Amino acid sequence: MKKIFRAKPVLIEAMQITEDSFNEVCEWIGDDVHDRDDTDFIVRIKTYEGIMVGGLTDWIIKGTVDEFYPCIDEVFQQKYEEVDMEKEGEIHTVKMTTYQCKFDDEVN
Repeated sequence: MKKIFRAKPVLIEAMQITEDSFNEVCEWIGDDVHDRDDTDFIVRIKTYEGIMVGGLTDWIIKGTVDEFYPCIDEVFQQKYEEVDMEKEGEIHTVKMTTYQCKFDDEVN
């Protein structure tokens, strides 16, 4: 029988790929970088679902077991807003499906 579920509200860590942040993003991903193209600012990331590609303006999200996934900017902007950490405290990561970038619409 099919059931309906709602994702638990959590905070995530993410970095956007820009020309200026590309090296820092790749260093953050660490050993999960499969390969990278420093000319076109593209990084291929080893994930549980296989190799996934992030490029300029994409966001790299850190999941619940320290895995990394790319998410296109349009989807990221619809789903997330920046959190004032002085008010929120500790960061908690969330597992996501990269294909659909499934996350709560709001963070409590």
